[in-house]
Amino acid sequence: MLYVTVGREGELVTTESSSNKNFIRGAAILAAAGIISRILGALYRIPLANLLGDEGIGLFELAQPLYNFFLTASTAGLPLAISKLVSEKTAVRDERGAMDVFKVALVFLLFTGVLSATVMFTTADWLAGNVYNDPRGALSIKAITPALIFVTVVSAFRGFFQGRQEMAPSAISQVLEQLFRVGSMLLLAMLLLPKGLEYAAAGTALGAGIGGFIGLGYLIIKFVPYVRNNRRKKAVAYGEYRTPWGQIIKSIFVISIPVALGASVLPIVRAIDSWIVPMRLAVAGFTGQEATALFGQLNGMAMPIVYFPNVITLAIASSVVPAISEAYVLKGKRKIVDKAREVIRVTAMIAVPAGIGILVMSSQICSFLYSKPEVGGVLASLSGAAIFLCILQTSAAILQGMGKVVLPVKNMIIGSLVKIAFEFTLTAIPSVNVVGAGISTSVGFAVVAILNMIDVRRHIDGDLNLMSSFLKPVISTAVMALLVMGSYPLFFKLFNRVSIATLAAIGIGVLVYLVLMLRIGGITEHDFGMIPKFGPKLVKLFKKMKLMR
Repeated sequence: MLYVTVGREGELVTTESSSNKNFIRGAAILAAAGIISRILGALYRIPLANLLGDEGIGLFELAQPLYNFFLTASTAGLPLAISKLVSEKTAVRDERGAMDVFKVALVFLLFTGVLSATVMFTTADWLAGNVYNDPRGALSIKAITPALIFVTVVSAFRGFFQGRQEMAPSAISQVLEQLFRVGSMLLLAMLLLPKGLEYAAAGTALGAGIGGFIGLGYLIIKFVPYVRNNRRKKAVAYGEYRTPWGQIIKSIFVISIPVALGASVLPIVRAIDSWIVPMRLAVAGFTGQEATALFGQLNGMAMPIVYFPNVITLAIASSVVPAISEAYVLKGKRKIVDKAREVIRVTAMIAVPAGIGILVMSSQICSFLYSKPEVGGVLASLSGAAIFLCILQTSAAILQGMGKVVLPVKNMIIGSLVKIAFEFTLTAIPSVNVVGAGISTSVGFAVVAILNMIDVRRHIDGDLNLMSSFLKPVISTAVMALLVMGSYPLFFKLFNRVSIATLAAIGIGVLVYLVLMLRIGGITEHDFGMIPKFGPKLVKLFKKMKLMR
């Protein structure tokens, strides 16, 4: 990797970096943390539900949507802006400039976090009594407000570290935050339950703040060396000039506002879904109760499964923005093309088998998880969404890294309008009903992904090798799908249990896909080299087994 600095007389000076940071390695670290956090976030709900019951969980859940809304409003695309601007400053060895970006963003995020927490706390009684029609929920709303401050500030630190392509601090803080969040939630709920459900639910909500505080504390400790280093620097890398704070603020908002608008499109569309789908199901002849149940199958059962594979692509997206930004500011066209190719190849490697696996095992997965095989049709209709959601996330990250932050927003709006149009038409057909909403989501995500990829090709000066990136995963996935479909009936006949047969068939599918990708070169030694510690050991094992070229 080349760093470019500007000398006293304005000349360009290039120096070799001491370490070649790899964004795929960073993505692997973030993905691992994301998977661990999601598993912890799913598992704790079982003992919590047994402890609080439906009513107690309901009181806690009253605070959650409000918290998510204020958190989105507080951060508003700023973490990505910090990551991008810090990576650009670091690329030219402007360490003081990177620190200035962080300081400005930290002050602003601290202000928005405190403001949001104050508004949420002071309106809690009114919201609980007049909006949620349960005054007992006020205590949970108040208890979760400290988390707004801590988590908002945490996002500034994570943006800083990710901008420097140092993903480990963000990943470790994420896992620590979730561990202490889950542990304190359960402990406080247990301790406060004798005082009543209202207090137990509030204790559960307070756990989010404790987790955020621990995550923030860890990041501050990791940040201290940068503060000391910054104090030792008397001037920025290129002379005495320092970017005024006003200009930094402008740069941050030029990036963050389009990103925030883009991030708000999907929640708005999901809110529209909650209105359109039941309404059009009523036109199709379903009662209100039936329409609600079908909407629950779509949003409450099928969609969480579809969103699971994007844990990995979200990690890739977080890692690729600073990597592309660095290459872009250094005018490294070759590096931009190489990084974009790598992102698309890895995305295809994950998205294609995930989507097709959901398609061929949809009924079995729903039977295993929910004891409702009938939800399989809804899940199958969303299999395309699983593929295209992964592609649209990473392609948007490439565009954002290149500074084209408006394009993903435009494409998301177009795709959402297409989805709504399809949904309005298909859901009202009695024979299609809620499956039409799933198909519409897949079509909408496909439109966004395709438009993003067109924009990426248009703005990148080089061949992305799209055919090569997708061909090997498609071939391997086709064989995998056939074996999974063929093996499930045999496993079911052998064990006579849906759960065991489903897990065994999926296990066979994963193994077959991995072996085929190794054999045809879809997964290379370089890919495993990006996995910290275990990667080289896996390479040796696969070579010994003659599975890898």
